Amino acid sequence: MSGTRRYVVLRYVVLGAGAVGGGIGGLLARSGHQVVLVARGAHLAALRARGLTLMTPARTQVVPVSVAGSVAEVRWRAGDVALLATKLQDAGPLLDELVATARVAPPVVCATNGLAAERMVARRGLAPYGMMVWTPATHLVPGEVRVHGGEPAGVLDLGRWPEGTDELAFAVAQDLTLAGFDAMARADIRRWKRAKLLTNVVGAMLAVDRERALELKGALMDEGRAV
Repeated sequence: MSGTRRYVVLRYVVLGAGAVGGGIGGLLARSGHQVVLVARGAHLAALRARGLTLMTPARTQVVPVSVAGSVAEVRWRAGDVALLATKLQDAGPLLDELVATARVAPPVVCATNGLAAERMVARRGLAPYGMMVWTPATHLVPGEVRVHGGEPAGVLDLGRWPEGTDELAFAVAQDLTLAGFDAMARADIRRWKRAKLLTNVVGAMLAVDRERALELKGALMDEGRAV
């Protein structure tokens, strides 16, 4: 990660505080950054009651974080960065709510698999940033997130969409690095997200039949490239 730091992110608002979003938000909060986790249901109730229980290979601790039950509950302000970490089918309504309620429209960093979220952000007139997410994490119990990676906790490269870098990308990468991730601002982030997507095409079959999945890996990735 390189670049001159001039942009300062005042607060990260995580849209979708599950395994990935909760892990990233929790480690950012633990390293001293202001973080708001947007969650729902039992997870939201647990976060409000007890804070976020963040489990890593090194330790387990409760991280105090601000929480919101919806995008509309967040009092958006200059210096906020939205981190979109929902499943793709949930992203559209959240982005619509963001456009309708935010007094200051934040840039949106898409911590999502695939290539569709950034287009959804751009169609709504917001500034999209792509993030290649490679961080093993699970969320099985309300109020708890387990990050399985040690040092680093994962790889979170990002850049402007569809290409380029700027001060914000370098600032976010630096914050993520200080939080324990391997993070770089990349001008060709779309290329990196495409490569990650190709590795994902084998995932479902690995869960069902690992041996057969490895046999078909080449064919599946060739099909993905063609698509």
